[in-house]
Amino acid sequence: MSTIKEVAYKAGVSVATVSRVINHDEAVRPETRSKVLDVIGELSYTPNLLGRHLRQTRTNKILVLIPSISNQFYSKIIRAMEKVAEKEGYDILVCMTHNDPKTERRYIELLTTRIADGIIFLSSSLTGTEMDLLASDHPVVQCSEYIEGSSTDTVGIDDEKAAYDAVSWLLESGHDRVVFMGSKTRYSSGLRRERGYKKALQDRGVDPDDRFMIFEDYSYPGGSRMAEAFLKLGADRPAAIFCISDSMAIGCINKLLEEGIRVPDDVSVMGFDDTSVAKVYNPAISTVAQPQAEIGRFAAEMLISRIKRGPSSGRGGKTEKKILKHSLVIRKTTI
Repeated sequence: MSTIKEVAYKAGVSVATVSRVINHDEAVRPETRSKVLDVIGELSYTPNLLGRHLRQTRTNKILVLIPSISNQFYSKIIRAMEKVAEKEGYDILVCMTHNDPKTERRYIELLTTRIADGIIFLSSSLTGTEMDLLASDHPVVQCSEYIEGSSTDTVGIDDEKAAYDAVSWLLESGHDRVVFMGSKTRYSSGLRRERGYKKALQDRGVDPDDRFMIFEDYSYPGGSRMAEAFLKLGADRPAAIFCISDSMAIGCINKLLEEGIRVPDDVSVMGFDDTSVAKVYNPAISTVAQPQAEIGRFAAEMLISRIKRGPSSGRGGKTEKKILKHSLVIRKTTI
């Protein structure tokens, strides 16, 4: 009995191309299709129909990869995804990668082995090339965190512009210098927010100062440790802080208050995300609001749409990049 590898070798094409011909993929050029079909007839090749059936059968399951569950920002996004998925007859499988590339790749295998129909990344360690290669054969959406230049469907906000607006507001409020508090883990969103911070300073004639850029874990404890580093600046420290997440901002504010630093009287603190705790925390946190429910809804809709288009949906064709609007929410931690 001939094998698909023998067909591919004799036809001078890849195994994937033979598979696409068998599955009536319209992306295959007519001349290539004709050549492969001739070889199939010549070798009397019969596809493994059981295996083919298993590969073509949808699981109605969607993978959602997140770094951890500690960031409250993800909760509204995932809930919105669940609502869309439930309406369309899909289940959401939320998997934590802990920013570990090996763990992430293990979950990606669930997609490549057809245990899930598609995948939504809320963060990824893949390179742009790796992401595009995965998306060439599988439905993929990058959500919130996305690799610039990658040709996959993406949804999120303009992080650079959002940070620019937040820092500009602090500068226009009378602060001549602003401290940046970011993450040691170089998330794509964090890098864009860092660019926005620097651009806001530069547009007002202020050179970014490395002393005023502090990096720690993307968390509440990380924010507390950054506040300690901020206090070590002594009398030279600025009177405004921009944090790239609300969790960082809360950790920072708590530590400042413990040390007798009044917020906002002594130091203004701006967060990012507008998580549910930002509005109930005392003092209520000024922050950049992301439309979390919209982000989750669009991500799920984009992925399911691509799944419905069939196995060849990832190869070629137009990809969608949806940038949603952010807004500044000024509360009690800034003056």
